[in-house]
Amino acid sequence: MSSVIPKLGGGQALNLIKLIISRYMMRYNRSISTEVLVKLLFLTLYTDTDKDNTPRLLDAPRARLPVEFRIYLKGPFLPIDELLKKLGAYDEGIIVKAGDKYLVRNSPNKVFENAYSELVKGGLKDLTDYAVRVVDEYGKYREDSLIELSMKILRLSPIIKAMAFNMSLDAYIEARRALRKVFESNEYVDEEELYPDLFRRGD
Repeated sequence: MSSVIPKLGGGQALNLIKLIISRYMMRYNRSISTEVLVKLLFLTLYTDTDKDNTPRLLDAPRARLPVEFRIYLKGPFLPIDELLKKLGAYDEGIIVKAGDKYLVRNSPNKVFENAYSELVKGGLKDLTDYAVRVVDEYGKYREDSLIELSMKILRLSPIIKAMAFNMSLDAYIEARRALRKVFESNEYVDEEELYPDLFRRGD
């Protein structure tokens, strides 16, 4: 992976979400819940698969969305409704929210083809192909299974999850990486300096 992490523009981010929703509808013939959509986005942006097809956490995301992931009770959380409003998705009218679920108004196949084409034109073919693989492999999981999988990937034990609650996902990953280096080097560190998000005091 390149050391430069692309930040998806509004159109690219919206097309990635369209791609995942439409592919999910094509594969499973149903709308997608908020929790499943968020977890599939997390898997797309923050994981890769080993030779045995086991997902593993990347040291840095493949790309960043305009709104960041944070750590919540059910693992990685993204305010997807807020993001879609920010991207103008509801004004465009292709993505529709129905209760806690999302669907595309037009033919899922057509929406998928258009989103795929636009993402590839934008130089994001690897990300796009991986997103398709993620939906095909993990879209069939139940919601609670996806939550469990995401927390396993992030190694979010109950204690760590409580400590990292509402922490930026990128900051959490960086803290894990820094901690791993500390263990390997046996050097002394100031915990507040190493984990500023964990020790930030209220205003």
